Amino acid sequence: MRGPDTRGDLLAAAVALLAEHDVDGFSLRQVAEAAGYAPPTVYLHFADKDDLLFHAAQAGCATFGARLAEAAAGAVHPVDRIEAIGRAYVEFGLAHPVEYRLMFLRRGDMLLRATPGGPPIIDGFDVLIESVEAAMAMGALPEQSSREVAAWLWTTVHGIVGLHLSVPGIDADAARAFYERTARVLRDGFYIRT
Repeated sequence: MRGPDTRGDLLAAAVALLAEHDVDGFSLRQVAEAAGYAPPTVYLHFADKDDLLFHAAQAGCATFGARLAEAAAGAVHPVDRIEAIGRAYVEFGLAHPVEYRLMFLRRGDMLLRATPGGPPIIDGFDVLIESVEAAMAMGALPEQSSREVAAWLWTTVHGIVGLHLSVPGIDADAARAFYERTARVLRDGFYIRT
């Protein structure tokens, strides 16, 4: 696993260990060994295990935010954009279950922690708020708090991914089907025809 990116190697090893154990089920020594480094190497890059987990969550959030932004950019109509963001959200959870659990289920407190550069690590919510505001501006959604509507939509897709990750029998295809049905229900009953 050793490569030119020691920090990246350590983060990848931590994610691999998270796939096998809960956040408390492995040590920094195990992370170093899994990455092919001496244990003290971890401390050259991370202050402690919490710091390593925070940076693993931060890396997951960067990928997550990029996927939501790409989905939003690929749709012109605001309602199509909201649906594309929701679909990208579900697909991220299906493709990155370890990171998703760390970000949203095991250590959700990290989402609100400020990064060294300033704001919290999650930025995908802003993409959704902007799309909701665009839908309201064109009359596709009733005027109301865009933040509250975005939070409600976010909660809906989070529930779908959470069910997939925690309930046996809800596989990826079922999660995708739940999302598509939810999107149809919203089209039929929540959005204003424009």
